[in-house]
Amino acid sequence: MWNATKDGLGLTQAQAAQRLGMSQSAFSQILSGTVAVNSVMALNITALLGADLQKLCAGLDEYEHLVKIRPVTGCLLPVTLTITGKKITNTSIQSMINSEGAFAVEIDSEEYRPRYKPGDYAVVTPHADINIGDEILIHFKKTGCLIRVVDTIDGDRVGVHHPTLPGSATEINLDDPKINMHGVIKGVSFG
Repeated sequence: MWNATKDGLGLTQAQAAQRLGMSQSAFSQILSGTVAVNSVMALNITALLGADLQKLCAGLDEYEHLVKIRPVTGCLLPVTLTITGKKITNTSIQSMINSEGAFAVEIDSEEYRPRYKPGDYAVVTPHADINIGDEILIHFKKTGCLIRVVDTIDGDRVGVHHPTLPGSATEINLDDPKINMHGVIKGVSFG
């Protein structure tokens, strides 16, 4: 991918490494295959090179959600809670989202496999507009946090479904005092 795009972008290894927030030596080791690349770095390199992530991931159903991630290097977000509601303090992750008020939620449940695995962090943007197809994080005061996909929007009423389990949509009222809509999930940092 690097060899196919570097000339067209006018990038040297040193310039690419600087944009990725690493040394030229470290980037060279990645390119030579000496050092393994984690998911976040693969996304950052793909974004830098303007590669078609969907095409790169073709045939890998487990990673279909990668096309929704918007990588941004070097943003630390607070991790405030887990998907099961456990509070976390003094923890942060390097994230892909650079948005005011964004935070991360640790996935500590098997419920959302294979989309999210325990140890992953869902990156939530609280002030983003909700659109059909978005994944949102909802907190029901009695039962904890849920991730749901938006099917319909009618004012404060939103039709949602579970992101990995088949079944009919459920309608929720975002004005319900028993519900706290934390925000739209804009990406995931893989554990």
